[in-house]
Amino acid sequence: MTGLILIRIEMNITRKKRKITTAILVTLAIATAFVVTITSVTNNYLTVETSAWSGPQVSTEGSYYEGARGLKGSALKAKLKTIIGTNVSTNYDWYRYEAADEAEGQSTKVLQIYTRTTIAKTAHVSGSLGWNREHSYPQGKIGSPATSDNHHIFASDNKVNNIRGNKLFGVVTTKNSSTDVQDSLGNTIDAYTTSTYFEPGASAKGEVARATLYLNTLYGYSITGNFQSQDLCLDWAKDYPVTNREIYRNNIVYTLQKNRNPFIDHPEFIDMVYDPSYSGEGALEDDEVTTPTPEEEVDTWALDFLNQTSTGCQNKSASQLQDVWNDVAASHNSLSDEAKMLIGNVTANATGSNIENALARYHNIIANYQLQAFITGVQSSSNIISEIAIRDNNYVFVFAIGFILLFATGLIFAMVFVFKKR
Repeated sequence: MTGLILIRIEMNITRKKRKITTAILVTLAIATAFVVTITSVTNNYLTVETSAWSGPQVSTEGSYYEGARGLKGSALKAKLKTIIGTNVSTNYDWYRYEAADEAEGQSTKVLQIYTRTTIAKTAHVSGSLGWNREHSYPQGKIGSPATSDNHHIFASDNKVNNIRGNKLFGVVTTKNSSTDVQDSLGNTIDAYTTSTYFEPGASAKGEVARATLYLNTLYGYSITGNFQSQDLCLDWAKDYPVTNREIYRNNIVYTLQKNRNPFIDHPEFIDMVYDPSYSGEGALEDDEVTTPTPEEEVDTWALDFLNQTSTGCQNKSASQLQDVWNDVAASHNSLSDEAKMLIGNVTANATGSNIENALARYHNIIANYQLQAFITGVQSSSNIISEIAIRDNNYVFVFAIGFILLFATGLIFAMVFVFKKR
């Protein structure tokens, strides 16, 4: 009899243990589902896709050249050298060239300068394939820091890069199968070469000419060290106008390297500097000196941030991101009070205006990368961004508290259910 009672007691205890275990598992499942659901909803709200650049581009120069106002000739060239030579930060890391040569409408690809074809940003040269960093002014003819200067280094098909080598840019008079150029895939491209000269296609001529003028102005490297003649370089620079790609590229290099190519921003400077017979107005004298409206200030600031983060953050180190934030924070602090108020009243929206998109991207950076460098900078810069950072940190706290409360409540109900009958 005593044995039967003990068996029955053990069976009851076993059943109760099973019920407790089941209740705990169900409670855990419910709590987990709750967290997963809330996290999914939050991520949908915070995640911002990094879209590729496209359409008309506008220079972000601001008052960058103001010190050159009214100058021309050698005085203008000397002043431009001072302006574009201040606080320059060159770097030969791949990420800079991936960012600068991003293909229009394709955020994961770069445009190769001579072939004008696109290739994956990650397809760095390996053997005979991939893209390389083409020094439009040959690397063997220049020294540091010009050898790492992004303004004249372009993404290029590796085979075409080797074909160009140290040849001068020039006119190839005989254009046939003996002088045409093939890329790594065996495709004939719009370029010709001889043992002396390399002639790129029309789309690249203006780019390499303006890059050469930049190097001549900043570092003093001769134009004829890279071109058949100075006149040819000047002709290409003026006959092949600045494109949206160049404007975009100049803006990106400015954010990364801290200086600009003046002959992209102001093609009129070419004659002012290099034409000895020029007798017209000085630099910027045909511009009206206007103070930007708060709306224009905000839009320029937002566009600058979007450009700096256009290739996403996944390939950048914390120190690189810190540099980006320092620049954005500094530019924010220089805004007028009216412009800062406008930022404070804007709602983040990834598909909205530049400023709405910029604020949405802040959400994304903080939520997905949790970089203390950004969070610290954010909290010290503006109230609206501080609120975003604090709110994103609160999500973690709310989830944790919610999970604990839900689990505890479920466990209490389970215990009551199991032990309500003794």
